[in-house]
Amino acid sequence: MSIYQIPKENFKDLYIFEGGLYHYNLTNKDFSIIVNCVDYHPIVQNYFDDVKISFKDYTYLKFVKSYRIGEKSYKDIIELGEITDRDNLLDYGGGLHPIAIGFDIPTSFIIEIICENIELEII
Repeated sequence: MSIYQIPKENFKDLYIFEGGLYHYNLTNKDFSIIVNCVDYHPIVQNYFDDVKISFKDYTYLKFVKSYRIGEKSYKDIIELGEITDRDNLLDYGGGLHPIAIGFDIPTSFIIEIICENIELEII
């Protein structure tokens, strides 16, 4: 396993390309996700199949998981912290992999976050 510390000036270069969320973990200071189809051009030319992304020392997090069954839409939202005018809000998104693939249900997730560090771990 390799772990890369992404420089703050390159946070916007991290891209989840139609990625599927497998798992997430939330603590008081860190939010981590395990996803597939992640591009970070300074390291790889295409994309990583499976990675763990750790957003360290966040001051704001909005995490939305949504899915649709028949005519009904469902949304789970976690929102912590506050945004100021000086903050650089990052946003990422994709699908909820096990539900979307296993049950063919339209799903999505959205992450809006302000953090000090991002680590990318190839798993």
